[in-house]
Amino acid sequence: MAVKKKAAPKRAAKRAVKKAAPGAAQPVRSGSGSTAKKGRGGMLVSLILVAALGGLGLQAFYMARAKAAMKYDFVRSGSIISQGLADGQGTGPQAVVGDPQGNIFFLDGADRSEMRLQKFDRTEAFVAKYKPVKAEQVLGRAQDMDVDAAGNVYVLKADGTVLELDNDLKFKAAVTVKVADPGVLAVGPDGHLYVASAGANKVQVFGADGSVITEFGAAGTHSGDIAAPSRMCFDGAGDLAVLENLPDAPRIKVFDKSLKLERSFKMLGLHMVPPLRIQADNHGRLFVNDSAGDSGIRVYNLANGDQTGQVLGTAQGDLFVSPGSIGVNRFTGTIMVHTIPGLIPCVMPAGH
Repeated sequence: MAVKKKAAPKRAAKRAVKKAAPGAAQPVRSGSGSTAKKGRGGMLVSLILVAALGGLGLQAFYMARAKAAMKYDFVRSGSIISQGLADGQGTGPQAVVGDPQGNIFFLDGADRSEMRLQKFDRTEAFVAKYKPVKAEQVLGRAQDMDVDAAGNVYVLKADGTVLELDNDLKFKAAVTVKVADPGVLAVGPDGHLYVASAGANKVQVFGADGSVITEFGAAGTHSGDIAAPSRMCFDGAGDLAVLENLPDAPRIKVFDKSLKLERSFKMLGLHMVPPLRIQADNHGRLFVNDSAGDSGIRVYNLANGDQTGQVLGTAQGDLFVSPGSIGVNRFTGTIMVHTIPGLIPCVMPAGH
């Protein structure tokens, strides 16, 4: 009797199939630890990593762009007023200001008993110089200077005398302001004379005839108490910036037209070493010459106190090496930097 052979079990058949076709694709099983889940998890990790790296890259990009924006060159806008003592030259400026017509007034010679005041037109051509007629009109120990909207020039002397000159530097009048050891002068949009001294710890306001108008900033008056005011300037909108000489860093206090304190900010890294000065333009920007450091000209936004620029020279290659003075025309925006070659007229580059 023939014996029937039993069919091979299915499990064995499957093993046979595996051995017969080693290169065949293997089925993917579902369940915990499956290849599909690992693939999805790996992709998620990769996406998170890419996003994180992308975020860091984006942050680095914006930081690099912000850092690049901090440094830019001024554009020289005319000829340089060279160093020297001849007419049409200048050295060691005590103050540099400009009028609405773009004329430049250059006061220099702080180490001489009779100082020199010259006028240059908007092309930096020499126009005239101040010639005193009487002894009391001599510019001895002149401390500061400013110009009003009509182009009249005002010079503050150490004895409290303010000389008023017309636009051609002809003597008009002399008034005495009652300020102890006056050293700072600014002429407001109202035509009033704003005078301060480092020892008075306040700003006193006078009419053009020397009459007392008001004062603010005195300690304890809660009017924006001012400590050791060393420089002052108005911007084109009529806001007043006062530079305080503090031990850790110079500080700026900004007052509006009603003389209300708007804000204050410190200029960290700057040393209060003469001839450090401040000047503002017609766009709410404050310019400071770093006379004892290596940052050239610093630019601040008066609206928020942020430093927005650091200028080491002009696009034409003029370097601001320990710049001895800064003068900004708040009517036209022209910037005047005094450095080794002389007084360099500049404008801000496009886009700033």
